Amino acid sequence: MFSISTGEKDIRICWILNQVLKANLFLVDDIIVSIKQSDVVFRNYYFESDEGIDKYHLFVNRGNGAFLFPELKNVDYLLLIRSESVIPPTEDFIFQLKSFPEISAFLPVDIRKLKSFSRLKL
Repeated sequence: MFSISTGEKDIRICWILNQVLKANLFLVDDIIVSIKQSDVVFRNYYFESDEGIDKYHLFVNRGNGAFLFPELKNVDYLLLIRSESVIPPTEDFIFQLKSFPEISAFLPVDIRKLKSFSRLKL
């Protein structure tokens, strides 16, 4: 998983990711989390390659003043890449994303350290 910090809207981040990943992220069912006795909605994007080898999830981390991943309050989006390929994302992939001026930071995240990762039903 990777964290993305930016001031851009989710549709713009999807466009950038689609360019770099050669993907077509699209909006799927929102993630709804009960926080402080109210439901908070977080947008969720997804793409699966034709072969089913690569699966990309883009999660919006902020919704109505709350966070999908409260441990990552300085992060706007999280990109989860699930792949059956033996080749993980390369430095080239990371370099390409960092080359977009809209992206302030793009950093790996260890999902084992995220207590709130269980909110995702993948």
